[in-house]
Amino acid sequence: TGSQRPLGLMRSDGPINLINSVETAISGPSAVTLCFGNQLLSGVRAIKFSATEYVAFESFNAPHLATIGVDYEKHWDEIQTLTKKPAWKNCFNEKVFCFKIFPGISGEILLNTIRAKSCDGLVLEAYGSGNIPILDDSVLGMLRTAKKLSKPVIIASQCPHGRVVLDKYEGGLQALILGAISGGDMTREACVVKLMHGLGMGLNGEILKKYFLKNVCGERSF
Repeated sequence: TGSQRPLGLMRSDGPINLINSVETAISGPSAVTLCFGNQLLSGVRAIKFSATEYVAFESFNAPHLATIGVDYEKHWDEIQTLTKKPAWKNCFNEKVFCFKIFPGISGEILLNTIRAKSCDGLVLEAYGSGNIPILDDSVLGMLRTAKKLSKPVIIASQCPHGRVVLDKYEGGLQALILGAISGGDMTREACVVKLMHGLGMGLNGEILKKYFLKNVCGERSF
């Protein structure tokens, strides 16, 4: 948990967030969770969407684990996929980069990044359901190089709600043909960490792809 206003200031949301999180830690689900703004969210699904509101986090593609008001409305027993425990291996490869696709993005920067020894994989935040520019070679050229170098490229969505479907539009289909992996309905943050974890375990090729497409601890539904 945390607070939008420091604990020592008037109207701080810190005290109630702390009380709610302690109660949840004692009797809540056996999972990594985020308790903030009278909501309990799955940690692998939550993103911060506001820098100023007291309700600052949301899990757009997954239901809340609990709503905390006068009553503590628990929902986690209904959401088993969000609370199962994975077999954890503490190993990460930090040589992962994340780029947001935008009109006019530099193909040179993308190519230099994927070719660099300091890069073992990329997460691309694409448009909508996974669409990428195809009128020039800025992104497709990088994807071809990534395929030759056997470096994974994950396609996430810039939209907080929804999911990536790579064969829905021509741009996404071209990415799929060139070996890009769909992030499904995972958050950008989850995509980055899961790629770091998969690479850290020494996974590559089809084994890494299979791991990434698998729902390990509720981080993806599709």
